[in-house]
Amino acid sequence: RIYEEIQKIEANEFHYQEQTDPIEFVENICENMQLFPKDDFLTGDQLMFEYDQEVISAALSLLTPDRSNLLLLSPENEGQCPLREKWFGTCYNMEDIPEEWAQRWAGDFEVNPGLHLPAENKFIATDFTLKEFDCPESEFPVRVVNNERGCLWYKKDNKFKIPKAYIRFNLISPMIQKSPENLVLFDIFVNILAHNLAEPAYEADVAQLEYKLVAGEHGLVIRLKGFNHKLPLLLRLIVDHLADFTAEPGVFSMFSEQLKKTYFNILIKPERLGKDVRLLILEHCRWSVIQKYQAVMKGLTVDDLMTFVGGLKAELYTEGLVQGNFTST
Repeated sequence: RIYEEIQKIEANEFHYQEQTDPIEFVENICENMQLFPKDDFLTGDQLMFEYDQEVISAALSLLTPDRSNLLLLSPENEGQCPLREKWFGTCYNMEDIPEEWAQRWAGDFEVNPGLHLPAENKFIATDFTLKEFDCPESEFPVRVVNNERGCLWYKKDNKFKIPKAYIRFNLISPMIQKSPENLVLFDIFVNILAHNLAEPAYEADVAQLEYKLVAGEHGLVIRLKGFNHKLPLLLRLIVDHLADFTAEPGVFSMFSEQLKKTYFNILIKPERLGKDVRLLILEHCRWSVIQKYQAVMKGLTVDDLMTFVGGLKAELYTEGLVQGNFTST
């Protein structure tokens, strides 16, 4: 099953791939000519053909611990590497794998239960039907939803005619710009939301669906693109994590420390600090990076974050754009 899933993903990507740079394309084909027979110059490095258990078993039989080469990279190795390579002068050392390790690997040992085959990937597209127009054709997006909580714009793909789509939502809230503390909490919120999504959205990434969360000046920008068949499933996953947002104290501390470094790095770069000061003069109601740095250094808590997120969700105006192989309804 896993082989078939990977085969399907690769086939989908190959048949609906976007145009690549001509020079890179020619270079890739030339490399393929050294590896594959003539009929497979275009497909040999992208498609998976018939399943051959014998070939796979032969390869796996060679992947044994006694054939392994381990690379240990750490600053703690400084002073313990007497050898020096000739090109860059990098210090290194080589030694045999300890006999104790080899004996342990050669015996029977319990496999970590966390290592298992993945469940079926529900994000793999299987429906590539092109949707029929259900509204008058227009050169520009048309607004199909408009109320006090938000609006939605729609544009049918009438040029490329492929089963892909692009979705963009901007979740706008006045809470974000009320104080430099709120701006910092918003940055932390977006970072933690992306962190919380990393594992559950991994299968979508494998299935060639793309998403990105961006902390805009006035709201959270959610961008998605890929095969339209399963794109709504990914959007629903993101919205569910947004609605049920949680933050572990350790994760909160990690991103707070990271923001301290980010803001400090801006402050020590004259060109970036100059840009921030210029925008501070030109724009009304703008908080400076210095104020944001002071806010994060003053100390914020998980409770502060959850209070902010509650207020953020209570005052949301959502503007969205759906473009590609979807209907307006």
